Amino acid sequence: MSGEPNFSQRGSCSNPEYDPDWWFPQEKAGKVQWSRTPDANKARAICATCPILQECREYASQYEGIYGIWGGWDWHEMRDYRKRKNILAQSWAMTYVGTAMVQRKPENKNE
Repeated sequence: MSGEPNFSQRGSCSNPEYDPDWWFPQEKAGKVQWSRTPDANKARAICATCPILQECREYASQYEGIYGIWGGWDWHEMRDYRKRKNILAQSWAMTYVGTAMVQRKPENKNE
């Protein structure tokens, strides 16, 4: 698809020494959540130093329920990020609207 970022060439995850499965671990039987397996933790550590970390997170945060590790986060963390981002945007909008309303001079009907 045109317009999609090419993470396979620009991200740290593109290093051929890294196993792509680290970013897409399968559900492990037992007590360990799939996104906290040793392989997923390797992916998270690699993401932490990636030059396109924020771009990767922004891209992945556009999609509900995206699978795998993106920008060091799993889908639960992406969901929380989207919520925080939406709350901040709403808060900013309310602050901006509130400030604009306070700064507006009241109409003087006697003039």
